[in-house]
Amino acid sequence: MNHCSGARGAAAEAATAALLEGVFDLALQPIRPVDGRSRRLQWGEVLVRPVGCSAVDLITYAEASGRAAQVDICIWAKALGHAHGLQRLSLNVSGQTLSQRDARWQLMKMVDAAPLMAGQVVLEITETCLVSDVPSILPFLRAMRSVGVSVALDDVSSTSLMIPIEYVDYIKLDRRIVAAGDDSRLKELCKIAAASGSQVIAEGVETSLDLRRCASNGVQWFQGYYDRGEGAPLGDPCRVSSKVSRAVSDTVLFE
Repeated sequence: MNHCSGARGAAAEAATAALLEGVFDLALQPIRPVDGRSRRLQWGEVLVRPVGCSAVDLITYAEASGRAAQVDICIWAKALGHAHGLQRLSLNVSGQTLSQRDARWQLMKMVDAAPLMAGQVVLEITETCLVSDVPSILPFLRAMRSVGVSVALDDVSSTSLMIPIEYVDYIKLDRRIVAAGDDSRLKELCKIAAASGSQVIAEGVETSLDLRRCASNGVQWFQGYYDRGEGAPLGDPCRVSSKVSRAVSDTVLFE
């Protein structure tokens, strides 16, 4: 794991403290169907926008300092229940968070408190920090899926998956696969997903050619700059609050 140091580390530490006090922004990155059936936003991935540092630096610091679970739970608490008509809402969870029994219990408790939202939630397991004991989290994943929560694996680049495929509803391909034009890898991963009943999300789709290649190889969903027009920066397509303070920490609005 890369550790932030110096000014970046100090900024990340301060941003983490602020986030745990409820001061941060959230944004939605759209996930669209490859076949273009609808341009209406139906699925979004929640992205954290910390104050004073990048999201990458914040997550790196949180995992290095053992605070990933606190960060994840804080973000879930802000975003959960405020989907405003979205069919799916992807919420990231660090492998470090899933490795902690108390953190798993808190996530389950939040889902239980919003049963009507459970079918919209996609629990997206990130690979910046690996799960320390995979068998120990499988009952949790089964329990989540039994109440309607879907499970996604982020940054998949090979057929060796961190979580058994039978526990996974979506695999999200590492953006480098699309960028490299690696059709054979793309097709192989799509076949593995299809055989298990899982669907595939491609990250890093930037051009119409990228989108056509994904469609022809069996990808169902995509994220990337192409969503805003070929080569156009995605930016913050939908914002969730603007500086949520402690006084209004229970109010998270999609604009």
